[in-house]
Amino acid sequence: YNLTDGDAFLDNMANSLAPSNISVQYCSGTARHFLQSAKYNNVTTIRASEDRFNPSRWWSFLYASRLASAVGIWPFTDVLLSGETGNLLLATLSGGPVGVGDKIGLIDARNLRRAARPDGVIVKPDVPLTPIDSSFWSDSNNAQAPVVAATYSDFGALRAWYLFEFAQGGNTQASFRLSDAGVAGPVYLYDYFKGTGSLVQPGDLLSIDATGYSFQIAAPVGQSGIAMLGDTGHFVSLGKKRIAALSDDGSVHITMVFAKGEAGKTLLGYSPVPVAVSAAAGRVGHLTRDPATGQFTVHVRPGADGTA
Repeated sequence: YNLTDGDAFLDNMANSLAPSNISVQYCSGTARHFLQSAKYNNVTTIRASEDRFNPSRWWSFLYASRLASAVGIWPFTDVLLSGETGNLLLATLSGGPVGVGDKIGLIDARNLRRAARPDGVIVKPDVPLTPIDSSFWSDSNNAQAPVVAATYSDFGALRAWYLFEFAQGGNTQASFRLSDAGVAGPVYLYDYFKGTGSLVQPGDLLSIDATGYSFQIAAPVGQSGIAMLGDTGHFVSLGKKRIAALSDDGSVHITMVFAKGEAGKTLLGYSPVPVAVSAAAGRVGHLTRDPATGQFTVHVRPGADGTA
């Protein structure tokens, strides 16, 4: 109710915790709190959804996430149930903490493993999931088109994209170009839940059924002609907490990291021709490739240092 108390309250909170290296998380903030967070290095996360996360919150959450990312903080959703795959997927793609509220004995551990490693480390993208420019335009014109949101894992010359679409009304066909999301080169576009994919150019017009929701991984095609989709046991299959490094100089080079006690993980990729694989550290198992689809898998085990 005055020009001083708001600053005093938030200044004292951040400045009192900073000497002890304690980070600050804002919950139920308004736009003023998003903006104020830019004053403090130890404000790291902010809740960007209303209570009890569900599909009716998705639209506002994604737009609030854009404001959070603009001021350098990670958005997170309110509580959800671990078996609610769409909610869990969005929470993971937000890049913030993932909080579930299941009754005792009802946790869906298999689903949670799509979000995090066994040690609880979330395998997340480099930036929060936010609507692409064409969705901003569509929604500002009340076109009622499906929302298309994107985020990525950036490895320098190679960048993998994660695309999420959901319908807002009767129009369930999401029409967009990958270039609208920032994709600059050819990719292998993989439908995460269907397990199918195809080669796509950035300027190709896509039409994706967004009934309920849809999720794709756009894996870059490197000099070798190979596209690595990564560990699809996770939603963010090329997240840095699983795939620490990825490059392609005519051969693909990957560094994987494992949680303590993990025996191994399976990598998925695409190649138009047969491939060979070897390990400079750790071990690789049997390689299989489907000549009809070009998809191949290889099982990878960590070395003594927990990497491969």
